Amino acid sequence: MCGIVGLLNFEKRYTPEQLKGLTLAMRDAITHRGPDDAGLWTSDDGLVCFGHRRLSIVDLRPEGRQPMGNEDHSVMVTFNGEIYNYAELTRRLKDEGHVFRTRTDTEAICHLFEGDPDRAVEQLEGMFGLGVWRSRERELILARDPFGKKPLYYGIANGLLAFASELRCLELVPGLCGDIDEVGLQLYLLLQYAHAPRTIYRGVHKLEPGCTARFRCDDRRIVRSTYRRYFQFQPSEPGWRKPAHYANEETAVETLRQHVIAAVRDRLMGDVPYGAFLSGGIDSSLVVATMVKELGVRPKTFSIGFKDAPDSEHLAARHIAQTLGTEHHELIVEPSAVDLLPVIADALDEPNGDSSCLPVYLLSEFTRRHVTVALSGDGGDEMFGGYNRYTQTLEEAQNP
Repeated sequence: MCGIVGLLNFEKRYTPEQLKGLTLAMRDAITHRGPDDAGLWTSDDGLVCFGHRRLSIVDLRPEGRQPMGNEDHSVMVTFNGEIYNYAELTRRLKDEGHVFRTRTDTEAICHLFEGDPDRAVEQLEGMFGLGVWRSRERELILARDPFGKKPLYYGIANGLLAFASELRCLELVPGLCGDIDEVGLQLYLLLQYAHAPRTIYRGVHKLEPGCTARFRCDDRRIVRSTYRRYFQFQPSEPGWRKPAHYANEETAVETLRQHVIAAVRDRLMGDVPYGAFLSGGIDSSLVVATMVKELGVRPKTFSIGFKDAPDSEHLAARHIAQTLGTEHHELIVEPSAVDLLPVIADALDEPNGDSSCLPVYLLSEFTRRHVTVALSGDGGDEMFGGYNRYTQTLEEAQNP
């Protein structure tokens, strides 16, 4: 992952030096998100400053550093995530006459946003949180991927519009994070997290998944702000009838298989070694099997086990790794949740009641010693009803 921060100095209260200093402090508060490189850019008029922490995955050269601009820097981008269709976008943009200096997905975003921003974000296939400054229009654009895989927070205080990948950055902005949001706290107690657009702070919002926010300013104020949803997921239950375009069950299964292969292939787009989390469940096992058997990639696999825990899945994960022939690594732990509580609380950035945070943190820390990027099976249960609570929720919706 990478980390992004930015400030729009729309009331011109801050000098360019002050703006740079604050953005730099925000940027370096999330060094853990991007330990490989860092960048800072300030507009000539002192209106905007962007920062970026880089985890180098695509085009590891210094030329891939962000924030990044188009040819004349009329569009500047700070971006966290991966755009899976960037090669296709780059080819098309080159055919249209755009000049590229790098092999990054970021540069494709820069050129796309020279045109209609709404059309630009709709062409991005991937996971992302991004900030775009269009100097000719004096417009800041924030965008988040359709399912909200990448975080993006923003708020306005004391003449500044600030955005960042993590709340800890916005806590450095004077006057922004002073009060607890009562509704955000209620959502946490109800859902175990604060649902977007709420956060634990009254003055800060999460940009909702599949949404853009646009802010246009003149010399001293924001003159227009618009919020747009460009993607809406509509879950539905097909019942027992097969969709008409599937001739039989075998056709449906093959269609799903091709979707899985394409999804895994898209996520192997980088220039670094890849690994995979392996829990012993169907979803992560399917991802690793696809890497090995369909794509010819033999990743390092990683699992975590808990000492003397009957429900630990590391033995099943070990068997799957042996079957698929991966280079498997296990971490057997006996952690104290109380001792790790301050570490986990700091890593989460705002309250979250998901008990899986502890093992995922330990597994991620262990995996990072060996590889830069690891695939996982997250999302499979939500899509296919892997836990009873998902099918029960669907039944309750159908039979209120």
